[in-house]
Parts: sequence; structure tokens; C-alpha cells
Amino acid sequence: MRVYRNKTRNTVILPYYSSHGSITVPNDSHDSIQIALVVVHGGARNADDYYCPLLAARQLQQSYAAESVLVLAPRFLTMQDNGLGDASTLRFGGTGHGKWRYGAGAKGYKHFTSFDAIDRFVEALTRFPNLKRIIVVGHSVGAQFVQRWSLLNTLDWKGN
Repeated sequence: MRVYRNKTRNTVILPYYSSHGSITVPNDSHDSIQIALVVVHGGARNADDYYCPLLAARQLQQSYAAESVLVLAPRFLTMQDNGLGDASTLRFGGTGHGKWRYGAGAKGYKHFTSFDAIDRFVEALTRFPNLKRIIVVGHSVGAQFVQRWSLLNTLDWKGN
């Protein structure tokens, strides 16, 4: 399993797991993708624990060919996540579950929030030529984040 890095506004990075490689560097597998499933982790920031079961679920569902379902799991790092990422990797303040769940600004980038990061993430997906649907889900703190983000985002993508 490989962690990819989504460059947002060419200055900061949101790490993520992906079933089809980088979403910002086009490749042949992107042409077959019809559904993108984005799962936001809970307070433990264990994106891999959410990514792996969704890969299995992708194989079990029968509505789409498994290879046409893109599974993504972004990881919101906090200041506690020492040794992960580099200086350009987004990090959010707070202890425990972190302030990222409220749409807080990233450390060193006050005007770039966790909501902005997901907006840029989803915008990257809208460039896939055959994408019909983007589904963003979360569990626990991740579900709280998705609810808040879904109410406040201004994205207006209708699918291809």
C-alpha cells in the first residue's frame, strides 16, 4: 500500500491512500473510473484502517466493475504525528481528535483549512473523464467532518 501526496495550490500536501495511484498525475486507469469513494478517517487519524475494508467492499459490490471504483482515504495529520510527511505536509492543531474536524486552518497556513483541502481533493477528481459520482463518507469524527464540509462547501459538479 502506498501513500500518495495531493499537492494543493502547489504549496502544501494532503497525504492519502489510493486504489489507482496518484489522482493529480493522470494515468490510463483514470479513464475507467466511474465512481470515486472518499472515506475520511475518525479521530485516530488511521486512514489505512478505513481504506483497506473499502477495498474489500469494492470487490463485493455488484453495481460497477471493481476496477471502475476508485477508493481514496485522505489522512489529516496533527502536530502529534511526528516523523510523518515533510514541511509542506498539511498539519492541524489541537490534541486528541484535532481541530481539522471543525474545518480549522492548517498550521502555517491559517487561510487554508481542512475543508479547503477536501475541496481541492474533490476538484482533482472532477477531471477524470468518465467519472459519474463522487461519494464522500466518514466514520465517527470523520462523519462529523463530512457533515460540516457538505453543508459549507461550494462545489457544483454534476458528473460527466
